[in-house]
Amino acid sequence: MVLFFRDRSAASVFWVIILSIALHAHFFVHSPKVVTTNADGLLFYILQPLNALPGIAIVILYQAVLIIAALRLNYVLNDLRMFNKSAFTTAMSYILVSSLFAQWNNLLPALIIHIILIWLFAKVARLYNNPHPKTLVYNIGLIAGCSLLLMPALFTLPIFCLIALAILRPPRPDEWIILLLGIFTPFYFLCTALFLNDNLALLFNFFPFTRFHFLVVEDKLPFIINFIMIGVFILGGFTIWQQNTGRMLIQSRRNWGVMIMLLLTMIPVLFVYKGDWIYIALLFTMPIAALASNLFLYPRRTFLPLFFFWLTIAAVVYNNWFVK
Repeated sequence: MVLFFRDRSAASVFWVIILSIALHAHFFVHSPKVVTTNADGLLFYILQPLNALPGIAIVILYQAVLIIAALRLNYVLNDLRMFNKSAFTTAMSYILVSSLFAQWNNLLPALIIHIILIWLFAKVARLYNNPHPKTLVYNIGLIAGCSLLLMPALFTLPIFCLIALAILRPPRPDEWIILLLGIFTPFYFLCTALFLNDNLALLFNFFPFTRFHFLVVEDKLPFIINFIMIGVFILGGFTIWQQNTGRMLIQSRRNWGVMIMLLLTMIPVLFVYKGDWIYIALLFTMPIAALASNLFLYPRRTFLPLFFFWLTIAAVVYNNWFVK
């Protein structure tokens, strides 16, 4: 089955769609929901009216967003030559990882924001050896600032942008200032609009609600299973990636460093953001899927990729069909 995704062909797109539909066959019994709270920034006001839609419409919308994000991430990583050959294993990995937890199989703000995060990563990767970086740096800051307004849980995104700028560019204070200006620009226009409408107090709704807490796990067995699977994807993908870095361009290796930093800078969100961590954790599926794609793409013997492929499907079936 994994062999269908190792080729870069139009048929692979078809198999990505089939995989997504098959893994979410439980939608025929229980349709997904729109899960959002007033702590989700602008996305709360965008997604909340969707609760009035019929179940079949939410299913179609969820599948469309998931498949578009998977294919877009796959295209970006192939276009940036982050692998030694082009394939659709990244899209496959994204579908697999994002289906693990039953709570993730809903229309969440984190799922919507993935499309913007993929766009942001594609912009950041263009910083390396860019002859005219200032406009690009400002646009990166602007995208990051808009992402913060849409979903305040991404409050570590400015830190990620600064670290990515340090990885891909020589240290230049003027570029750091331009990046910060881009991040603050959406908040400037928001403050202006709220002030002119005498609603400046609503500004606090667009700031992250933070409070240190430990992760509360209700169903321990599904959590342990998924935690082990994600650990295998991260460690196994990272190990295989290291074995193939010698044949990569310097730019590709730095892009991988940026992707890993995206994963690391989001970890504090789970313990600091005041909200249900399980829904926020969906943000991690993008860098995890990128690392996991190494596990499915590079091994010459297909036994190991096939084993983890079917093991992940078994975990998805168990979590979505047999766990209350």
